[in-house]
Amino acid sequence: MAELWLRDVGDTSTKTVTSLHPLPVKVTEQPAAQSHDTGLFVVPGVGAGVAYTSGDAMGTKFSFLVPNSGHITVVYGVDLDKEALAFDLLLFVDDFTATADNVAMDLADADGVKFVGHLSVAAGNYASLNDNAVFTTRVDPPLHYVTQNGRLYCQLVTRGVPNYTTAQDLRVGLRVLPD
Repeated sequence: MAELWLRDVGDTSTKTVTSLHPLPVKVTEQPAAQSHDTGLFVVPGVGAGVAYTSGDAMGTKFSFLVPNSGHITVVYGVDLDKEALAFDLLLFVDDFTATADNVAMDLADADGVKFVGHLSVAAGNYASLNDNAVFTTRVDPPLHYVTQNGRLYCQLVTRGVPNYTTAQDLRVGLRVLPD
């Protein structure tokens, strides 16, 4: 097995490559960007004991602090009530008119230009534990966004019929690769 040794950049020596005279190397790649994690946020306004219908707004709007531009690579979270049902996370680059909790989700026409995309969490993305569940959903391809104020505004839409025991049972977070 051959050994490869490094030489200083600019070394023009013609000597045989050895540990004392390594091969010249120039690094041209930039280091990989560090991922930004928003941490877990309690989804505000989720009604305790409320019987949701698929397509309802689940909770009220909230926002994540994020880099001004980036790519969302993961949505993750904890369901302390173990409902483990599918939902969509609607994302906006500016504040928008929220739909009230437990009402059919409807986007105001004027807010359409603020919409950047949605992330779907499927029931199959959950790992059920003893009395709760966790989920991780990779966003592929990553969802690109640009915001002026370092916030992404959000609201959840249920794709099942959850009935949470307490108002703080669902928590959501994002992982973002900054531009």
